[in-house]
Amino acid sequence: MSPAAEGPWDDVAVLAASLAQQWAATPAEVPAERMRRLRDLTEHLADRAPTSPEVAGLLHAACDFYARAGQHRLAHGMGLRALAVWRARADTAPSTATPIPATVAGYRDALHALARLHRAVGVLHEVADALEEFLELLQLLQVPDELLRAWALRELGAVMLEVGRPDAADHHLTRAAQLYRDLRGHRLRFSAAAAAEHAVCLVLLGWAQPDQAGRERHFTAARAAVSVAGPAARTGGPDPVAAMTATDPTAAAAMLAEFGTPAWPAPVITGTGRPDPLTAPGP
Repeated sequence: MSPAAEGPWDDVAVLAASLAQQWAATPAEVPAERMRRLRDLTEHLADRAPTSPEVAGLLHAACDFYARAGQHRLAHGMGLRALAVWRARADTAPSTATPIPATVAGYRDALHALARLHRAVGVLHEVADALEEFLELLQLLQVPDELLRAWALRELGAVMLEVGRPDAADHHLTRAAQLYRDLRGHRLRFSAAAAAEHAVCLVLLGWAQPDQAGRERHFTAARAAVSVAGPAARTGGPDPVAAMTATDPTAAAAMLAEFGTPAWPAPVITGTGRPDPLTAPGP
């Protein structure tokens, strides 16, 4: 254990960063006593600073370590504590003010980590719950980011497809597609990447249809959306929609990246100045 981890608890941010680095550098096979000490220090710091974003990052690092080690119960516990930090911060945000983008991004990171764990053990309804909670957060904090809302609805629709609920999928994907269409009218806010997201949404909406004619109608619209997006948004080959239209998206070959479901990159969270963290592949 480093001297920083053994020292006083005065500077929460510095200590949290030090412990997070230790979690990241710790191999899967380590002495049980060392792991117990690191876990105890992490939990003690979380108790002392329950609304610290740095502590949330520390808990996220611990969750990631346990997830990589296949210790899902411990990963889940750390993930829930990280989420609790962002829930507390969201609850204290004034409903009339624009929320801090970092809080929205951190909340979404925590939900994503838990969703990956739930997917790893096959509990897909919990993946859907994570997306629904994120949508509720956007509504609660009045986040003026319709692209982010469309993304979450699209992902929720994809999960509904995966669990065999095409009617529910159609509902969420139709809402997402409408948001994308509305945003397309605002050229300055609708990038090539957003057009590609729209295309994915339309493909998934096609797979939610009960007949081939309905599927083909949405697939054609998806190809048109990609042509608007341009070459920069394509994932490879002359027709990036082809891989998803040739195979039911519940098949492994067509699974998306975010929350374990289909696609092109997720949107940047407005105001963070960095790509969305959820584009990282799952375990």
